[in-house]
Amino acid sequence: MRTSFAVVVAIGLLAVAGAQTAGAEQATIGPSVRAALLSDAISTARIDGDAHPYDIQAVATTQARAIRLEPGTTAPTCEASPACADGLVYVVAMRGRFTCGTCSHPPGATVGPGTVIRLVYDASSMFQTTFALSDEYPRLSAAGTPVLLARGHARPRRR
Repeated sequence: MRTSFAVVVAIGLLAVAGAQTAGAEQATIGPSVRAALLSDAISTARIDGDAHPYDIQAVATTQARAIRLEPGTTAPTCEASPACADGLVYVVAMRGRFTCGTCSHPPGATVGPGTVIRLVYDASSMFQTTFALSDEYPRLSAAGTPVLLARGHARPRRR
């Protein structure tokens, strides 16, 4: 499964290279990148307690816009650096019933439950850079044009 993910990511990186020259505002998410994002989102959801998340959407945007999707959050250091602020990222949001299976917390404490997971991926490497668990679905349209990855309860493709 990792091999097929790597192939999808490699194809997606070629699409990203072309999208970066067009600018993040006009970036689209090609089919191979959509498939890779959906696969990783489902895997993340499974680790965090829900094997069938739904309403999974993604948007290609800049790092600065991705940061602003979290109400009241700013990153002056990133916003002052064009390399950071203008860096192309994918933001994925999904609904479900989640607890954070990989979060660190003090002994006896828990993280969650929550109904929304938001993930941010660096578009050039497809590395997941941010995980957020909350009860508020982000307004992805504030960062670009969202694409639907899965409407109903998502199930991984069988090969």
